[in-house]
Amino acid sequence: MAARRKQVALSDLEENSNRPELEEDRDGGQKQLLPLFVRRLLGQGFNFHVVYLVGAFLVVVSFAALSLNRGRSRSPFPLGYAVAEPETCGNDEERVVNVLRWAVANGAHIHPNISTGLFDIPGKPGVKIRGVLATGKVREREKIFSVPTNLLLNIQKMEKHHWLGPIYAETPQLHDSIGGLALLLLVEALNASSFYRPYLCSLPLTVPLPVFYRPGKLEKMKGDLPVGERGLIENLVEARRDVIQLHYMKVMPTLFLKYPALFPPEQFSYERWAWAVSLIMSRTWGRQIHDPILNKKTGTNTSMAHTLAPGADMPNHNASAYEAMQDKEGRLVLVADRNVTRGDQVYISYGAKCNAEFLAHYGFIPGYPSPRPCKQNATHLKLSHDVGGNVSKWRQVWRRKFQTFLTIVTDKRFRNSKAYLQLQSAASNPGVPTSLATGKDDAAALTEAE
Repeated sequence: MAARRKQVALSDLEENSNRPELEEDRDGGQKQLLPLFVRRLLGQGFNFHVVYLVGAFLVVVSFAALSLNRGRSRSPFPLGYAVAEPETCGNDEERVVNVLRWAVANGAHIHPNISTGLFDIPGKPGVKIRGVLATGKVREREKIFSVPTNLLLNIQKMEKHHWLGPIYAETPQLHDSIGGLALLLLVEALNASSFYRPYLCSLPLTVPLPVFYRPGKLEKMKGDLPVGERGLIENLVEARRDVIQLHYMKVMPTLFLKYPALFPPEQFSYERWAWAVSLIMSRTWGRQIHDPILNKKTGTNTSMAHTLAPGADMPNHNASAYEAMQDKEGRLVLVADRNVTRGDQVYISYGAKCNAEFLAHYGFIPGYPSPRPCKQNATHLKLSHDVGGNVSKWRQVWRRKFQTFLTIVTDKRFRNSKAYLQLQSAASNPGVPTSLATGKDDAAALTEAE
C-alpha cells in the first residue's frame, strides 16, 4: 500500500518535471471530483433531503474555494521569489531609486546625469523596459558606474560572513562560483535586515528566461532567430536547466543533512534556488578571486567567479556599447561608448554572442541581429565529457530521475535514509552527472528511502 502511494506521488512529480514555472502557475486536476461525488451519491438512491444537504455542502465548499483562490491571486509575488517581506521594498520606481542611493552611500560612483527610465522595445508597440536614462550630458569615455569591491557579491563574501563563514570553510561544495553564490544570495534575500537589502529589493520578481517558458512559447520565439540558429536553441536552453538542477543537487543535499536547522528545505526550495541561479546566469560578470581552499582541492589558487555588481547590472544591451571592466583597485567600471544627451538610453554590451545565445542566456533576441557565430558551450562540453559524450541520452534519464532526487532531499521522511546518504555522496563527486543519472528506478529509490 505504501509503495502504491509513492508511485502516485511520482507520477504527479513527473507531470511537473519542468518546475519551477515562474511565469504563472495554473490550477487544475480537481474540477471533476465534485461532480463525480454527486453522481455517486445520487446513484445510491438518496432521497431529496440528502440531495439538498449535499447541494448546500457543495455551495459552502465552492465559496471556500473561491475565497482561497482570491487570496492566492491577490499575491503579487510569484513562486520562487525569495526576498523576505517584499511588500516593504516599495514600488518599482522606489526600488530602483533606493538601490542607487544605497550604492552611492557605500562608495559607488554613479554619474550625476544618470538615472533610470522606461523605454520602448523595438517591434513591440506599447511594451516598455526599464533601462539607464541620461538626464543630462555624458561625454564619451566618462564613467557611468564604478562599483567598489565591498558591494560586489561573489563566493568570496562567504569567507567573512558572520555565520556562513565556518560552513563555507568546511564545505567544499560551496567553493563553486554558481552554487556557492546562489546559496549566499538566498541567505541574504531571506534576511530582511541584510546589508544588501536595497539591492535585493531591486532584483526582478521573475527572470524571464526560456528555461521557464510554457510549452509552445519557445517554439514561437524560435521563428525570430536566423534559420541557421533555430536548431541550436533547445540545447542551449536545456543547458541552462542543467546548470540549475545540477548545482542544486551538488550543494543542497549536503547542507540539508549537516545543518538541518540552518537550511530548512521549505525555505531553501528548488523554486527559490532556480530564481537565484537564473539571476546569476543573466546578471553576473567574471572576476578572478583567490581561494586557498580551492587550492587544496584543485591545485590552483585562483578562480574566475561569477560576480553580482549592484547598480551596474541595470543597463540594457547594445552591441556597440562597451563591456564593464575591472580597474586596478578591483572596482567594476562602465564607461560611455559615445556622447549622450538628456533622454538618451545608456547601454552596456553583454558580450559577443549569437542570437540564440542571447535568447537562452538573457531571454531576448537583439533588435539588430548579431552576426556572431554560436560558440560551443563550455558547460555542455564538460557535461559531454562527464557522461561519455551522449548528452541527449543522459538528459532523458536525468530529467526523469531529478524529481525523485528532489523528493528524497526535501522530504523529512527520507532524512538519514540509505538512499539520501547515497545521493548526498554521489552529489559530492566531481562527476555529478554520471553518478546521479544511474542506479535504481524512481519508485525503487523512494521505497528504499522510506
